[in-house]
Amino acid sequence: MEQNKALLNLIASKEISEKYELVDIKEKSRSIELVFEEQQDRIPHELSGKETVLDGFCNQLSL
Repeated sequence: MEQNKALLNLIASKEISEKYELVDIKEKSRSIELVFEEQQDRIPHELSGKETVLDGFCNQLSL
């Protein structure tokens, strides 16, 4: 887990590393896919206990 955090700090902006967690790294034949999830603690207190959707502020993105 610490290795993932160190990798994230090298390749992503501070805003990304503060709001998302690197949860998986998938090696493909010609690329590497990094899978991020929005951190659960980003849910506002007012919404706790209600059904919420963490969508990363936008649709899934592949580059």
